Amino acid sequence: MERLNERLKRFENKVKQVDVFVEKNNLSKKEQIVPEGIMDGQKMKDITKEVGVSRTRAQE
Repeated sequence: MERLNERLKRFENKVKQVDVFVEKNNLSKKEQIVPEGIMDGQKMKDITKEVGVSRTRAQE
């Protein structure tokens, strides 16, 4: 159970870091889909299809 709690804390910290990044960089709704998709474990090809950009563009 301890290990699970530690993993949960690390994940929560990563989510907070992504939220701070999004706020600091004033990302548009479309741009926010990329880091959120990555955090959700989506494949890059699925994320780029949803956003409507190439994989190269999404990784910039």
